[in-house]
Amino acid sequence: SQPEREKLFGDVRKVSQSEAPDYCNKDDAPSKVPRFNVLVGGFPCKDVSTGNNQRLKHQNGITQKTGKTGGAFGGIIDLIKTHGEYLVFSVFENVLGLGTAPTLTAPDGSKQKGSINESNLAASLSMLDTEADQLAFACHLDPRNFAGPQSRDRYWMPAFSRAALAKLN
Repeated sequence: SQPEREKLFGDVRKVSQSEAPDYCNKDDAPSKVPRFNVLVGGFPCKDVSTGNNQRLKHQNGITQKTGKTGGAFGGIIDLIKTHGEYLVFSVFENVLGLGTAPTLTAPDGSKQKGSINESNLAASLSMLDTEADQLAFACHLDPRNFAGPQSRDRYWMPAFSRAALAKLN
């Protein structure tokens, strides 16, 4: 049914302890967000895709947690901060446009290209590091190298919980 579908594929920013359905136990009553050790996700790419000529409006979307891309990624960060006590590993995927260097406006009003260190990709990795305490990095992968049917390159961002890594020592 549509209400159940909305719960299953709901907005990550609206996951709360009191409203999360317990799909693990097939119970319709609200329950706690279950413990999770692995988090796999993607977030909207339209705001940062090089195929979108309006993307420059959203070039700071990740850091400001605005737009579809930044809002969803901000929700993921909040989910990790709130419910990620047992998180060991996470991995996220997005388009190459995430790493596109932003266009910056100089004090004289001229436009200049920034560096990848100022991109939404860099901001994503920084937020995983500083806000979610994750050791994260980015990999540029072409699915054709893995016998994938698509030829659209992607960034994959694996991240390890620093707390989990500390327990290994």
